[in-house]
Amino acid sequence: MNIYVRTNDNDLLKYLSSQELDKVRTIEEKLELHPGQHLIMPDILTRDIYVITEGVVELWTPDCKQQPVVIAVRYEGELIGHLSYITKLPPVLTATAKGLVKAIKYSEEKLAQLMKNPNISAKIEAALNDSLAEQQIFYTQKLVALGDGGLDAIRENK
Repeated sequence: MNIYVRTNDNDLLKYLSSQELDKVRTIEEKLELHPGQHLIMPDILTRDIYVITEGVVELWTPDCKQQPVVIAVRYEGELIGHLSYITKLPPVLTATAKGLVKAIKYSEEKLAQLMKNPNISAKIEAALNDSLAEQQIFYTQKLVALGDGGLDAIRENK
């Protein structure tokens, strides 16, 4: 739990004031993805954070026959890429546009500059913490449902 109050639908910026939002808007890069286009791929380290503004993105891994198994779905306002931003590890799932998707990219470098502001930093870190906790619960439940081996079991068809 944190001390901030949500002010908007963007999961990354949800605690920022309108003045702080104005500062962050200067670093936003708007993206448009077509169906089947990948936003993130495994083993390609990017520490950029994306917020979906329109559409649906599927997070998936291939099974032993290289067929996609959808692990999670992300919708408008939700984050993608923040796990790599936090952990500094490459992603393990592919993020693919299910249809036309619009997203905002927050590059690691530009975000780092804004995070020098202690108020913005604290609020973004609180939002990242919230999202990380929610996703940890989701993925733990998903992996338990998959049984022994989790994602490896899917990939090896166990």
